[in-house]
Order: sequence, then C-alpha cells, then structure tokens
Amino acid sequence: MSSSSTRNLTDDQVDAIGKSGGVVGILFESTNLQSNGMPDVNMPLRRIVEHINYVVERIGIDHVAFGSDFDGADLPNELRDVSFLPALIQELSISGYTDEQIEKIAFRNWMRIAKETLRSS
Repeated sequence: MSSSSTRNLTDDQVDAIGKSGGVVGILFESTNLQSNGMPDVNMPLRRIVEHINYVVERIGIDHVAFGSDFDGADLPNELRDVSFLPALIQELSISGYTDEQIEKIAFRNWMRIAKETLRSS
C-alpha cells in the first residue's frame, strides 16, 4: 500500500522480509496509513485491516503482525490505546480472518520471531 511516509516499506522490502521468514509490523498511526500521508484521527480501523490484507496477500499470514505506535503517536480515535485492540480484532474477524489467523497477527508471529532470535543467540 503506497503512502508518502518514510516509515513504510517498499514492495521489495516486504518481499525480502517474507523470504527471510521475518515479520512486518503494521503501524497504527494514521499518517503512515493514508496515501496522502496526512494525519486523520477519524480514520476507520478498516484502513489498518487493508494494510494487513496487503501484506498477507503479498507474503503470507506468517509474516504480518500488529506493529502499533502506542508510544505517543497520533492514533485513530478507534484505536487510541491498547484497550481498543479488541475493536481491531473484531474488524479482522468481520473481514474473514479466522481465530488462528488473528492470533498469528496479534502475537504468535512476534513470539515465533522472539523464540528464533533467542535460540540463535
């Protein structure tokens, strides 16, 4: 998904992450999710799901996860802090993701990376 944000990955970078077995963390800050790069606190959660869909379709469900931005970024009103994550999870479910797929996106993919990293160090 294109955006003017310098934090977003190119398709080549996304592909390389998939080939390496890595994970793309999807950001929640609206400026990173808008094609015009402008902040929009009224951005729907659907926009985050669209970015998740893009990565899943490009490199697979095992390579995408929540990346957040709960450290002080301007977040959409529907996802102001971690207590709003159930709404994003519900949006994923409405979009057709299974419980197993949602678990991967929400935490299992990051846990796999952490375990692999600790094992190799």
